[in-house]
This record gives sequence, structure tokens and C-alpha cells, in this order.
Amino acid sequence: MVGATLLIRSLHAVSTADPGFRPQQLLAMKINPDASFCANASACIAFYERILSEARGVRGVADTALANTVALHGTAPSLPMDVEDHPKTADFPAPMFWSGAVSLGYLHLMGIPLLAGRPFTLADTPHSEPVVLIVASTARRYWPGLNVLGNHIKWVSETRWRTIVGVVADVHQYNLANRGPVGIAGGVYLPDAQSVAADGRNPTVMHLIEKTVSEAPEAAQDLAGLPWRSIPTSR
Repeated sequence: MVGATLLIRSLHAVSTADPGFRPQQLLAMKINPDASFCANASACIAFYERILSEARGVRGVADTALANTVALHGTAPSLPMDVEDHPKTADFPAPMFWSGAVSLGYLHLMGIPLLAGRPFTLADTPHSEPVVLIVASTARRYWPGLNVLGNHIKWVSETRWRTIVGVVADVHQYNLANRGPVGIAGGVYLPDAQSVAADGRNPTVMHLIEKTVSEAPEAAQDLAGLPWRSIPTSR
């Protein structure tokens, strides 16, 4: 587990940049168990639910959420995607989308506007209909001028389609210049309980994101005592 740091420290030096979310008073901590930890999906989900519950009780913390990637972090998981009504061809293979696996309340905590549809809810479980939120630029690219809600996308490796239930504002996922890697054609968010990594497991590495009541340096210290101390970690 890597220690807490102020999220997006460079934002203070670029006052004219709008990253698409509210970075004020956010901390981010990377939780990095060893690769086998999330082989049992139920245990993995339960562990991270416990992390969220206990983090909310830390002094100086107003709200918490989990995500497998942090905006402006420079990287994000990406996989080839099947897009409904956009068949693959030799000239147009499956596009690559970055994918954020997030917990309930992530959009609210980060200040990312929901533009259409609904956010994730407790009903979005591993056993319910697979759902996804799509970022606005991706919606415009693949369904220009149309209502995207109810359309479907899925990872090429998946058999079940995921229903688009909401559209959210774009964020600068990779950097303040909003320049992503060549070949990334879109972005989506999944409920963390329904998310899978390239190997078919739930994401092992997650980031605990906390909104503090002030700069609250004691919050970073107290978060070090949460239950990840009891799990094997990767360095």
C-alpha cells in the first residue's frame, strides 16, 4: 500500500485548466494487494467494502469512494470494446476504451456531473444486469445526436452486453492537457462490483479517494491504520 498524497498537486500551478472534476481537499491512497488476492471475487468485494466503511470513520474525512484509476494519474486500464451497431471490420477493428471501476458515490465525491440517465446504485451487483456509464465525448462519437441510454457495449472478451444507463461529463483522465495515448477511442465507468480485469478477475489494485473537511493532515495518518495492514501486498 502506498501512502496518502494530495490528489493532483500540479493543479494549483495551472489555474486556467479545468480537469472536469473538483480536486479540492481530495486525498488518494493506492491499495495494492498481491496478484492472488482478488481471485475470490466475493472476498475481494467484501474487503473493499470494509475499507470504505472504516475510512468513513476516520477523523477529518467527509466522504470516500474507490476507483481502479485516478483522474490525471497518467494511466488507466484499457481494453478492446464491442459497440452495438458498430460492427468490426479489417479497417475498423474493436476500439480501445479506458475503463474506470468505481464505487457508489464516486461521481458525487469527485464532482463529475451526471448529464443523463442514472448513477450506479446498490442494485448493480455481480448478479444483476451488467451496466455502464459512458463519458459524453464517447457518446457523441458513436451515437451523434442520439439518446444513448439503453444502448449496449461490452469488452470483446465478454459474452454479455452491458447496458448504458448514464452519461457523465468528461474528465482529464490522463493529464491536464487532456492528451491520452494514441489509440484510445473512448471511456466508460463500471460498478466496482461488476468490473473485471483483463484476466477475468475483479481489479486487485484500487485507489481509496477521500474528501477531507479541510486540508486535514491527520486524515492521511489515520488512514494508514485501516485493514489493508492484514493482507499480503505487492511492492
